Amino acid sequence: MRSWRLAGVGLILLCLSACGGVGAPTAASGSLQATSAPAQANQSCPAAPGPIIGQLVFGEDNNLYAMAEGGSNLTQLTNFDATRWAADPAWSPDGQTLAYTLNAQGSDPDFSWLPESSICGMDRETGAGKLLARSESGRTALAEPAWTADGKALLVTRFEHEFDDKQYIRSAPSVTRYELGDDTGTRLVAEGTAPTARPDGQAFAYVLIDPEIQDFVLMAASTDGQNNRQITAPDRPFGSMFGPRWSPDGRQLVFTASGGPSNDASNDDNLGRTLFERLLGVKVARAHGPPSNLWIVNGDGQGLRQINANVLDDPRAAWSPDGKQIAYVAGLGGVYLIDLASGQEQRISEQGNFGGITWTSR
Repeated sequence: MRSWRLAGVGLILLCLSACGGVGAPTAASGSLQATSAPAQANQSCPAAPGPIIGQLVFGEDNNLYAMAEGGSNLTQLTNFDATRWAADPAWSPDGQTLAYTLNAQGSDPDFSWLPESSICGMDRETGAGKLLARSESGRTALAEPAWTADGKALLVTRFEHEFDDKQYIRSAPSVTRYELGDDTGTRLVAEGTAPTARPDGQAFAYVLIDPEIQDFVLMAASTDGQNNRQITAPDRPFGSMFGPRWSPDGRQLVFTASGGPSNDASNDDNLGRTLFERLLGVKVARAHGPPSNLWIVNGDGQGLRQINANVLDDPRAAWSPDGKQIAYVAGLGGVYLIDLASGQEQRISEQGNFGGITWTSR
């Protein structure tokens, strides 16, 4: 149950928001000020046991672990009980701060299934915990933090829970920028999720659920949320898409997706199913959604290709600092490396399943 919850918070909210209807990619800039009491997840951001040793950080059930590139020095960084869980680790550009999503069960007894979440951080040198971005109690949830290229702010997926009296309507997603230590977020793109900043600081990519055909499209925008353009094409649809990440040179993106132009079996499985059913993996014997693959595409939309050999259960990927390998975790268990030149895979750790992965050179 904890594994489902860890991997599925953003997925559940995305399902709920999508089923409530989505709009076109819109640059909807504006300040969002927290107006209610801090959420349960905002109460504290715990420290690691000590300095964070290792370049790779990944999820295992509801906690985060660190290890060296070769798989040694495995260290558990968090120790949460059943009421809180960590996900979406992301190293800062200088490798000195680890950001992650801290989720907690909802404090409103009528909507305890709606998670409350904030973005926490850990200092690499000391392990000290700190709050990087907070959400409003019971009304918002933050997820999928990505650092801006200068390391001064975070791009996050912000879900705003919409209610009519006591009736839940949907959780509306947006790509929102948070300055470090500031409770005010600036909405950049409405209906966007899973942001990732290009290393040159000139653009970011994100995922949009296409409002017309209800398939997932990888998008790019300038840093202010303007000049939106498609990277993947709606006429070559994916049934789901998560976790895009720019390569270190800013030329390519790796992302998780089901379906796709060369995956006929997965596309056939999606036929006749609603978006809600596809997101939850109805009629697919998988724990966290439809069978997925890892894909790479150039920033201009060219060169789309699948890089893993077999379908995976909710994988998340990270680039090696030199751009020659992809590390991923998935429901099959363990941390795996894909050599992009040869296509060979190897498992470097038995630990790791859901919750994401990040890799730094420092």
